[in-house]
Amino acid sequence: GSPASETEGAISQKAFLGMVLITWQNNRRRFVCSLHSGCPALDSKKVNLWDELLSVNGVPVKDLDNIQLSTVAYSELGTETTLVLKGSSEKERHVKLIRARRGSLAESNSLLSTGLGSTLQENRIGADLNNLPPHVAAHVGSLSPRRQTLRFYHVI
Repeated sequence: GSPASETEGAISQKAFLGMVLITWQNNRRRFVCSLHSGCPALDSKKVNLWDELLSVNGVPVKDLDNIQLSTVAYSELGTETTLVLKGSSEKERHVKLIRARRGSLAESNSLLSTGLGSTLQENRIGADLNNLPPHVAAHVGSLSPRRQTLRFYHVI
């Protein structure tokens, strides 16, 4: 091939799972609040809105800050990632996803800006933040009123 194609091949291609997570201040519990089409999380039909993400590839997310979570969750294109999720039931689910799409900072910003707000938008599904399911509402209700209003989002 040409030098350009050889250079491209040498550049590692990272890929998102296509999920936006929400957490509240000083809390390491993270819930899925948006899923982006064309990405493994939504396409698998195994990840649901308001699932709590418990671990990525065996690493508990409660022990990770956002930078550490990105390091664990953002991986090479084509690699398998195992998530442990828990929905409204108490049963944990192990979900294996294959990274099938290249990620970029622009895509990250796009995911974040389109991943919040209304319940449905083109190319993604998003949670209604004004209508929390019982397992999330119970968690948020256990926080101080000030912390309840401080939400943070993270794309993986």
